[in-house]
Amino acid sequence: MTLSVEKKFGFKTPFMKKAAGQVVMYNPKLAKKSVKKIREIFEKAKKAQKEEILIMLRQARAIAMSNAKSRRKGYTRRQRENFAEVSFMYAQLRRDLEYEMKVGKK
Repeated sequence: MTLSVEKKFGFKTPFMKKAAGQVVMYNPKLAKKSVKKIREIFEKAKKAQKEEILIMLRQARAIAMSNAKSRRKGYTRRQRENFAEVSFMYAQLRRDLEYEMKVGKK
């Protein structure tokens, strides 16, 4: 399951739609590979696109954490732990990329 499949995620631009296809929401092992791909996309992107990636990662973290906290949706405990782990990975990636953008301005 990727971010582009999530009902809560709304596409703003075609670039965001393309990048959201790379964001894995459930499996932590696949999310590690996804982090590498997103970092590559980020390095090649223009400034406006970089900001879109940061917004997308913020939304991905919020959706994954929402799924991790939700018991009504029928997720098992292990599935909720996976969502939480993925959420932390994307939060960390977003912080790293924001830092790289700030350092790159100087």
